[in-house]
Amino acid sequence: MKITFIRHGLCREMREARFGADGPLDRSSRPAHVLSTPGTHFASPSLITLESAKVLGLDVEKDHRLQPADYGKWTGLTMKDLPPAALLEWRNNPEFRGHGGESILDLVERTGAWLHALPRKSETIVVTHAEIIRAAATAISGNLEDYWNGPQRGLRAFDAHSLYL
Repeated sequence: MKITFIRHGLCREMREARFGADGPLDRSSRPAHVLSTPGTHFASPSLITLESAKVLGLDVEKDHRLQPADYGKWTGLTMKDLPPAALLEWRNNPEFRGHGGESILDLVERTGAWLHALPRKSETIVVTHAEIIRAAATAISGNLEDYWNGPQRGLRAFDAHSLYL
């Protein structure tokens, strides 16, 4: 089964590089084209993904399991707001929960459970967050290094990345 993940567009909070960023889609952030793809379409229930799905022309089913990571007390902060040692541990320890939210491992497990619960259909499109796309690729490969280093790492607004189950 093919799943095409589309990274949502940009909002002000994303441009500021805030953890857990969500907000209205920037007027300047638009896809190159509208999709008219049959099949099953999902999106995170966040504002940025729902608005992105709308401008893509997709009617989506909202799924809370596609939400971005829970960054706990880091939500809304930028990397500059945080101690470098905490950022380094978050980056190097997939079980880090020092912010009071989900670890990278928790995120990968949540995303993997969603993937395995999907009905096996020929085409699925998911409008979601970059970390969910990375987590899905990691869940499929089984290699935690793929979360930070996989080919899906450099996705920009409205870029697509396909995975196969």
